[in-house]
Amino acid sequence: MRIGPILSAIFRVAMKHHKEMLKPTLVLAGAMVVMATLLASGVLLGALSGAEILEGPRFWPYASLLFFVGRICTAPIEVWWLRRLQAAMAGTDGSLVKVGGFEVLEAVALEAVRAPIVVLGFLMCIVPGLLLRPLLFLPESALSQGHSLKASFAMALDLMKRRFQDVVITDFLLVLVCGGLTAVPLLGPFLVLPALLLSRYILWLDLSGQQPAEEIGL
Repeated sequence: MRIGPILSAIFRVAMKHHKEMLKPTLVLAGAMVVMATLLASGVLLGALSGAEILEGPRFWPYASLLFFVGRICTAPIEVWWLRRLQAAMAGTDGSLVKVGGFEVLEAVALEAVRAPIVVLGFLMCIVPGLLLRPLLFLPESALSQGHSLKASFAMALDLMKRRFQDVVITDFLLVLVCGGLTAVPLLGPFLVLPALLLSRYILWLDLSGQQPAEEIGL
């Protein structure tokens, strides 16, 4: 199990680069607030209009669709955030980080594949979701490193084949730890997504053999 070294690396990186990552994290939080506001407004308008889709079981497909739209819109910002993280860890100027138009399309395409699987039936809460989730989230870290979408999926699949147990168990534990951040007053909900992005990137570096967690953030 690599959860100990990975958690230590996450803490070191967060402590060392929190200043450089403050502005990107505020941008990410801002995007989350905008999307949450739009989604809440959609639900509220539907409720006020008396739409039948909000009654009983019909509400959940509607809510899931709104969530899916929100995730599609924030996906490119997540890739940009990871690029800024990489720049901070490498000691380079983060202001020079760019995400091209084609990379935006790839990020949206990735989210278009994984969001429905996570949303439909909330698979992350049951056994199939526990197994599928890492395969769907790992490509984001590879994509942020400049790999194509096809290569990112291939690398994620290869890692799952080689380190299946380590990836699944470690990812599950990291999700639990990051979810615990919601208990932080006021800031908690805004810390969860950056924490997940950071933790999964560290997991990716360590388990794929690119850089041992013990050496990250030193």
